[in-house]
Amino acid sequence: GKIAPGVIDVFARPRPQKTLDIRSSELNRVFGAPVPMAEARRILTALGCEIVAESSSALSVRAPSWRRGELEREIDLIEEVARLYGYNHVPDTTAMSARVPHRSPAEVTSGKLRTLLTALGYFECVSDSLIDPRWKAPAVWTSHKPLVLDKASVLREDHSALRNSLLASLLDIRRFNQDHRTGEARLFEIGKVFIPAVAQPRPEERHVLAIVDDRGFQHVADTLSRVGEALSLEAAHLRCSAPVGPAPAFLNPEQACAVLRVREMPGNERAQDSIGWLGTISPDLQKAFDLRSPVAICELDLMKLANLPHAPSRYSEPPRYPEVMRDIAMVVDESVSWSDVDTFARAWHEPLRDKREAPRFLSVFRGKQVGAGKKSLALSLVYRAPDRTLTDDEVNAAHKKFQDALLAKFNGVLRA
Repeated sequence: GKIAPGVIDVFARPRPQKTLDIRSSELNRVFGAPVPMAEARRILTALGCEIVAESSSALSVRAPSWRRGELEREIDLIEEVARLYGYNHVPDTTAMSARVPHRSPAEVTSGKLRTLLTALGYFECVSDSLIDPRWKAPAVWTSHKPLVLDKASVLREDHSALRNSLLASLLDIRRFNQDHRTGEARLFEIGKVFIPAVAQPRPEERHVLAIVDDRGFQHVADTLSRVGEALSLEAAHLRCSAPVGPAPAFLNPEQACAVLRVREMPGNERAQDSIGWLGTISPDLQKAFDLRSPVAICELDLMKLANLPHAPSRYSEPPRYPEVMRDIAMVVDESVSWSDVDTFARAWHEPLRDKREAPRFLSVFRGKQVGAGKKSLALSLVYRAPDRTLTDDEVNAAHKKFQDALLAKFNGVLRA
C-alpha cells in the first residue's frame, strides 16, 4: 500500500472538561472534623486541579486530564483532601452507636416461608439472575420475553438475559439433577424477577416465591394450604381457583389453577386478588427442559403475600407436661386434599387435644396396595393436659373418637 496524504485525527471529538463542586459542610461531615477551605484548595491545586470559582463555603474545580476517570463526583474530591490532609486530624471516639434496622415485610415473610418449606422437606435454591435467552421461559407475569442485555456487557451467551420468572432457573436445576440421577426433587427459591416495562429504561423488579415438586399437584396445593398458618394471617387466606378463561400455556390445562388471596371485608364481603399460579407443567415446557416426567410448579408474588393482614405475635408459656402423639393412616379417595383433612382436624373439639399444636402431615402414598383412585394419608395429633401427665387409656379413648369421626367424614378406612 501507499501512505495516504494528510493527517488523520483520531481525537476529533475531545471529551469536555467537567466542573466539580466541593462544599465545606459536606467535606467536614464526611471527614468527621473541620478542614480549612484554604487547606482543601492547596491540596486540590497540588493534585493538578484547576480552581474555577471559590467562596468561603465551596470550591469549583476542573479535574486534570490524567485524573478524569477517577475524579467524577464530589465524594472523589473529598476522598483526596481527606487522604492528604491526614486522618490523624479526626478525633478519637470511645463510643459507637449501633442500631438494628427494621425488617421489611418482604424480609419477615421470606423468613417465615423458608422455615415452612424447609420443615416440609424442600431444598432452597439460589440461582443466577441471568438466564439463557434461548430457554422457553414460562410467561408467569408477562408475555414479553426475558430482557436481553447488551452483548458488550455480558461474558457468556447462556447468561445474557434477565429472568422474568424463577421457574426457568428451577426447571433447569431440576433437569441437571435428573441427569445426575439424584432422585426426587423438592425445590424452592425466593428472589427477584425482572419484568420489561413499556417505555421505561429499567425493568420492574418483583419479589416472588417459586416451587418445583416432583411429587405432583396435590403436594404443592397442600403446601400452600399451610402458608396462612406460617404467616399468621388474620382475616385472610389463600385459595386455589380454576382459571378464568384458558389456562396459561406453561401449565397443563387439566391441572392448573390461579392462587387467590382472599380478604374478609366489612359487611362480610370478600375481596379476591390473583397472586400467582399453581399446576403441572405443560408437555411443551416439559419437552423444552428435557424432563422425563412432568413436575408440579408454583410461583407467587411475595409482596402481595407480605401485605396481607397478620395477626399480632402472642407469647404463651411453654407447656409444663409432656405431649403424647398419636398417628393415623387412612385410605381415602384421590379427591380428598390435605387442606380438607387439616381443616376438619383443627375444628375437632377434644379437651385433651393441644390446640397450640396443629395437625402434622406425615406422608401420602399411592400404589396398587391402596387401589386405583385412592391414596393413603398419614397424619399425627398432639394430646396434652395443662395440669397433669396423660395416661395411655385417656389418650387412646380421645384418639379413637377423633379417628372414627375422621373416617366417617371422608369415607375412609384405616390402612392395614
